[in-house]
Amino acid sequence: MLISSVIRTIFLIVVIMLSGCSRETPPATLKIGYTHEPPYSYVNEVGEVRGVYPDVARQITRKMGVDNVKWVLLSFDRLIPALLNNRIDVIAAGMAVTRARTEQNLCFTTPLSQSNTAVLWRKDNNNVISEAPLSSQALRFVVIDGSSEESILKQHYEPEAFLSVEDIRLGLLALKSGRADMLVMTRPTLMQVSEESPERYQIKDGQGILENRQVSAFVIRKEDTELAQRWNTAQASVSKQEDTLSALTQGGMTPFDASLHKERCYTL
Repeated sequence: MLISSVIRTIFLIVVIMLSGCSRETPPATLKIGYTHEPPYSYVNEVGEVRGVYPDVARQITRKMGVDNVKWVLLSFDRLIPALLNNRIDVIAAGMAVTRARTEQNLCFTTPLSQSNTAVLWRKDNNNVISEAPLSSQALRFVVIDGSSEESILKQHYEPEAFLSVEDIRLGLLALKSGRADMLVMTRPTLMQVSEESPERYQIKDGQGILENRQVSAFVIRKEDTELAQRWNTAQASVSKQEDTLSALTQGGMTPFDASLHKERCYTL
């Protein structure tokens, strides 16, 4: 009897230990990378990390039960290397899904937003004829280093036809100094610049090769399968909330129809 009782006790202990190991335990800390590109992600005047993607990421991590989030500010072109080198765990910058990026060791979660590419220029720039097609004008563009817009220009223009800079502030400085004629970025970001200084800037949707609609998502390392699955599960409910839909609309973005995506990682 004593032996059988001991065996039963040991068996129960093993079962409890195994069941505890099988439960999904959320990470204590997640390092989330972002960049300065409002309204997607930015630091406000009091030093808070804000924007559509960081704000949604906060709600997602709360649903996941993550105790602590460490925010890591990086230039756009350093986000993917930081993720692949384990400096961060998630990218929350509204990064566009492209084939080139999906071929890397990256997992794009269910997309959150959609937006168009646009161009912005200074109204006092006489090189720009607003009514004429972009392809008919000898213009020099400025883009963000590592962006999908930069990839498009690299495919269709000579290197001297465009300038790559670290962030939007340097892009606007390039327009002011005359080093470039047009800034090429997503419409939500350029729309915010135009609305803040309507007397200075003009904006329109991209034409020809720059007529581009893109979907944007959070990004996780492809091997972090459990994190990606848990993130998508939490995002599924957060993305339907009125505050999330309102933030996307106010930011000039179109919500992505999540019913179109069933896989763990989104691909084109």
